[in-house]
Amino acid sequence: MPARQTSIPFPIRLIQGMKQVIDKYLALSGFTSGIRTSFLFRLLGIGAVYLNQVLLARLMGPRGFGDYSVIITIINFLIALCLLGFDSSVVRMVPSLAESKSYGALHGFVRFAYRLVITASIICSVGLFLYLLANARKFSVSFSEGVFWGVILIPFLALIYQSSAVLRSLNRIKGSFISVYFLIPLFLSAGCMYYFREHGKLTVDAVMFILLVCVIGISIYVYRRSGRLLRSAFPAAEPELKAAAWLKISGSLVLLTALNLLLRQSDIFFVSLYLGNAKAGIYAAAEKIAMLVSLGLGLTEVMYFPKIAAYFERREKKKMSESIRSASRQVFFLAIPACIIVIAAGKALLMFFGPAFVNSYYALIVLALGQVIAAAIGLATGIMSILGHRRTILIYSLLVVALQICLNILLIPRFGIIAAASITSFCTILLNLLSFFFLRKKTGISVSA
Repeated sequence: MPARQTSIPFPIRLIQGMKQVIDKYLALSGFTSGIRTSFLFRLLGIGAVYLNQVLLARLMGPRGFGDYSVIITIINFLIALCLLGFDSSVVRMVPSLAESKSYGALHGFVRFAYRLVITASIICSVGLFLYLLANARKFSVSFSEGVFWGVILIPFLALIYQSSAVLRSLNRIKGSFISVYFLIPLFLSAGCMYYFREHGKLTVDAVMFILLVCVIGISIYVYRRSGRLLRSAFPAAEPELKAAAWLKISGSLVLLTALNLLLRQSDIFFVSLYLGNAKAGIYAAAEKIAMLVSLGLGLTEVMYFPKIAAYFERREKKKMSESIRSASRQVFFLAIPACIIVIAAGKALLMFFGPAFVNSYYALIVLALGQVIAAAIGLATGIMSILGHRRTILIYSLLVVALQICLNILLIPRFGIIAAASITSFCTILLNLLSFFFLRKKTGISVSA
């Protein structure tokens, strides 16, 4: 008798078909095999994060999910500060020091970065705790307890981000994504479902405590893994300390990172301030979905920026320009279909969060369109930093963020979340345009698709 063929379930066949379509599109668009694999891997990670957010919104409701979104936004901003730019500088410094065989400086830089990040994260935690003590009566008990668990969470989350950056510096791109895009969403979802089954509800303090437990375990794992890979990749050497030079490199990066985070997430603060946490939660769902459009920008920066920086240091302008054009084209090719999917399926994607979240559909459209327009020239700010124009991009960022804050204060109370989305999109495009024209005028480099 012939062997009985096992039929493949429809969901698996659907995923396999989608993978083939995406892979073929990326191949036709000029993506290398490594970048296609990394993109698909990160796309799955974004899907895991999305499903986790849907689960939390369903179990918590708009108000509870809004409380969670506000706390996480605060923590993300503090994390950006306490990383002190070392998550970005380590990606550039480790390959550079390795190429020059300065292994003592390499090990010293990584150790110095870890120590400074952990110290800064503890200071941020103490600051947030003091703020909580002074203002606890203004918040609900659940919200205050959620912030308290967030206080303890900050150092461990900072350790995860810095360790992931070390993995990226070793070209372990997929490994650097695992903790944030897979492990945290997976364990947080499992913990929240168990808590909801046992108690019949899910509050923000419970979510933050579960997140803290997950992050502590994951931080230990990723820190040890990055350390083992670093020791195996480079010969052992007595660590050298060049604190002044390293702080100078990372000093401007931390402010740029903080300003960039304000540009992307200050809208949630103002929506919460003027419209309440329930509206902030509804708006946050749209913002998280719209981030899919800029997925290619983040991935391309990770894959291309170390190479572009190396060409710049070796003064190979032709190769650097070719890499910039290739990166810009790939960002745009990823943004276009993502934007179409987000707009076409936007209501269905928001409905997964709950019926109330569909009210942010028009805000989602504005955010997605803003992302795709910015994607065409989105590499400009990063390229300016690599080429040493940090002071200029810092001035541009300060001006744009100041404008954004003023517009948020003036328009969000009157026009609601559609104003928040419009302001964020406008200011993101404005900053990229300023950087684009500066580069073309001063260096002759074009970063358009």
